[in-house]
Amino acid sequence: MFDILRASFRTGIMTRSYPTDPDPAPPAFRGRPALAAARCDGAGACVQACPSGAVSLAPVGSGREWRIDLARCVFCGLCEEVCPNGAVALTNDFELAARRRADLVLRAAIGTASDATVASVPVEDAATLGRRLRAEAGVGCAVAALDRMLASPRPMGAAR
Repeated sequence: MFDILRASFRTGIMTRSYPTDPDPAPPAFRGRPALAAARCDGAGACVQACPSGAVSLAPVGSGREWRIDLARCVFCGLCEEVCPNGAVALTNDFELAARRRADLVLRAAIGTASDATVASVPVEDAATLGRRLRAEAGVGCAVAALDRMLASPRPMGAAR
C-alpha cells in the first residue's frame, strides 16, 4: 500500500481530467453510426445486415427516413460493411448518454432534397417503441419482458 502512495507522490497526479480533456478513442474504435444521406440510395442492405434490428427504413412523405436506435445497436459495424455507397460510417463518438430513451433514436431523411447527416430526434417512448418493434421485427420475448416490466405496478426488487 505504501509503495503505491510513494510512487504516486514521486510521479505527481495520476488521474486524468476526463470531462474537460477526454482521451481520444483508439483508431479502430466502433462508435456511433452516422449516415451521409446524400450518398444513401435507400437499398436497405444495412437494415438486412443489422443483427439487432436497430436500423430501419420507413417511407415518409415523398422520400424515406433512415432510423437507428442506439439503445438496440451493438456497434458491430455490419451496416458500414454492407453499404454499397459508403453512406454509413461508424464514428469515434462514444459519449452517447441520454436522459430519455427516445433521444437514442437518430433519424435522417433520404431521397429528398435534404442531405443532412443523422441528427438526434425524439421518436417515441420506450413502451410504444417496444410494442412496434415486437410487431414489425418479431423481436419476441425480450420486448415482451420489457413491456411486462414497464406495466408492472410493483417496484423493482419487491417480493412476488
